[in-house]
Amino acid sequence: MPVRSSDGFALVDSVYKLGPNIPEYDAETWERDAEVVAFAEDRARAATRFTARLYLTAWRLSAQLQIMSNARNGTGVRRNEEVIMRYLVLFVLFVVASPAWGWWPRGHGILTHAALRALPPEMPSFLRDGAGMVAHAAVDPDIAKNRGTLHLERAGHPSHYFNLELFDARDLPASRFAFGRRCAELGKKPEQIGLLPYATAEATEQLALAFAEYRKWPENVFIQTKCLLYAGYVAHFAQEICQPLNLTIHWNGRVVDGEPSRTRMHEKIDGLLQNLDLDPEALAQGLTAAPVDRLMPGIVAQMHARSKAVDTALALEQYLVPKDADWKTEPAVRAFAEEQGKEAARFTIALYLTAWQMSEKIKLPGWIDREEMDKSSVSPRPAARPGGEK
Repeated sequence: MPVRSSDGFALVDSVYKLGPNIPEYDAETWERDAEVVAFAEDRARAATRFTARLYLTAWRLSAQLQIMSNARNGTGVRRNEEVIMRYLVLFVLFVVASPAWGWWPRGHGILTHAALRALPPEMPSFLRDGAGMVAHAAVDPDIAKNRGTLHLERAGHPSHYFNLELFDARDLPASRFAFGRRCAELGKKPEQIGLLPYATAEATEQLALAFAEYRKWPENVFIQTKCLLYAGYVAHFAQEICQPLNLTIHWNGRVVDGEPSRTRMHEKIDGLLQNLDLDPEALAQGLTAAPVDRLMPGIVAQMHARSKAVDTALALEQYLVPKDADWKTEPAVRAFAEEQGKEAARFTIALYLTAWQMSEKIKLPGWIDREEMDKSSVSPRPAARPGGEK
């Protein structure tokens, strides 16, 4: 009889008991053992069942993530006033109260398109051709800061900033876990300081792995698709590093005697690229980049370089804070936005080149054969629309 997952650690005992009869991964011949086959079939069913349950859970959760509340009037129809007010309230909570929104959604799109237009010719052409998908994915890390997905929001939120005044990034530990231990020694919490350099390095290495697969299976559309997805994540975090107010305790206005001035400067700087409607083509003109020599030191160096613009960003308060100010015509504001935009696009390219260079040296494990694995993939059925409509 196969052992059910409800038996807990009995599963572990079963694995050790069956161990001598389980073949090696690359075994060419194997005399089928009935108990091993039964165990494998049971585990496969359990894994499939749990996967399906998580898909259903995610689908049900998505219904709760609508911007609009489920509050209804007596007829069961949302009132327009409620809809508008709830949009505004959530906008304030989600954008203004967050210490790291980062270039607002269309700003990330502008920067990503600029970077992809300026890619050097040695980079795979499918990246340029898939610019729309990359720009789409570049917004995802911000969408993940949603209070309806509590675990994702809490885990990801510190990935968007790093307060350089609170930690000497030149002495950054190799992993986020070691960083957490160092923070504990200093009497600080990791979320007080931020995890932006780790998120950036990890996203770049994930893209490098996908590029390594692309080098081996260049015609595989699944691999190309995930390269575009990961390239979007790299773009997001590279661009977060190039927003100076993501790198300082003065993110929401200068802190004086331990109290922030709360001028909402982070929000205002974030919106510059979008509100000024900067042109990706113009940002891309003359843009050149090179891979960083070493990934994490290169990221830290970029953080220190961009932090030098913190004072310049805060000095724009005179134009951006007063109500009814016509700041869009102020040359200093546009010059700052264009400079930061170009640098963000350049650093995005630099990390793409770094990932591409890294991928050449990555040795993929022998057990992975995408050509054979994907050949056996079941063709998906046409997706049904919500509610069962075809």
